[in-house]
Amino acid sequence: AAQEGYATVVEQLLAAGAAVDAVDNEGRTPYDVAKQKDERKVMGVLDPVFVALLSGRSCKCNSAHATVQDLKEEAERKLATTIEHLIGPDMQPLNGAMTLQEANILPGNILTAVLDPVVLKDFGHGISMRTAQSVFAEYGPKIDVLEDWKDLKDSSSLQKVLPPGHVALSQLLRLSPEDVAFPKPVEVEMPTCVGAESVWRSSATGWEPLGAKFSDGRVVVALSHFCDLVATGPCGLKAVGFIDPHGANAKVALLHVACESCQNSLEHLCSDADMLGSFKRCGPSVPLGTYRHDED
Repeated sequence: AAQEGYATVVEQLLAAGAAVDAVDNEGRTPYDVAKQKDERKVMGVLDPVFVALLSGRSCKCNSAHATVQDLKEEAERKLATTIEHLIGPDMQPLNGAMTLQEANILPGNILTAVLDPVVLKDFGHGISMRTAQSVFAEYGPKIDVLEDWKDLKDSSSLQKVLPPGHVALSQLLRLSPEDVAFPKPVEVEMPTCVGAESVWRSSATGWEPLGAKFSDGRVVVALSHFCDLVATGPCGLKAVGFIDPHGANAKVALLHVACESCQNSLEHLCSDADMLGSFKRCGPSVPLGTYRHDED
């Protein structure tokens, strides 16, 4: 495997307990063979760099990587964690763009990994964002809730690509900054109404569907850069009437049918003295069918 340059096979053999210092009939070790053939990836596997966490866990990484960033990414995969930066043999933080030679990293060196913890931030309205602490610190991501469908970027083109009967079943979100690609994925979670089955994101070429995980009235999406965002799906509406027993005023609340999220929002309104707190519910509720955003 060393002679043919099969670095992956060499890794698998070492993981299975193969002897790294075994010699052939000419007295050559696998490393000697790889060196004669100038198989640098194999040499890097056989004579690795060690990356260690402060907790004591460590892993072996290929010492033939082109840059410190490549080495860090291998360590992240093997240690199943997010690393903010590596500290070199001279106890100085390493720049990811440096080559291993520039960083004075040699086979057998032990590097220390400083973790980049994942942070969960609450933006209100049931919306949260989860990503590496360094992303929050460097980019200051924000989430704004838009008030109207027309506030979305090019909302008319979104209306054209939505499946028949689909309407917005979540808050309309604007995530910023929009002009950067994040080095770590950013997860956004928000509540949805019953029937939500698709998430759409704005892009330079229009609106496009986005992979999403729906569960218990919420949706989670992973983003590498920001955009406008909305969850959609088919739904029915019902109207719930409220009347002021001490006056001639009445109000009507529109809810999605059988939607727990809408029902919770209605209960909040009923507990607010400035909204529905002084009103009494009248009924029964009336099913109104379906609607689209361009209808009067």
